[in-house]
Amino acid sequence: MHRADEIIVTTNSGTDIKLDELVSKGFFRPIVVERMDGLGLRVPPTNFTVRDVEKYVDSDRLVDVIDVEQQTELQMNFGEFANYFTDPDRKGLLNLISLEVSNTK
Repeated sequence: MHRADEIIVTTNSGTDIKLDELVSKGFFRPIVVERMDGLGLRVPPTNFTVRDVEKYVDSDRLVDVIDVEQQTELQMNFGEFANYFTDPDRKGLLNLISLEVSNTK
């Protein structure tokens, strides 16, 4: 049995990650980066919700989901998925397969 510190690399800052080293030496263990500075990433604020996503991608946009229990694929519009996702008494388990957000606000 491995200890977590043997299988996961932890670094304080994204500036500690050197792309040329990853390319030349390879990438064999997950890296936990405590601060994103230096990674060049843009992420939404922590209070960003599925309803915020809906505003940007449009409620009528068709998305592919999987009914996890039945292992069947179906399509629904994003507004329907957002309603399912935010329902505290939702029945079943749906998995949104993919949502492309390039070229959106």
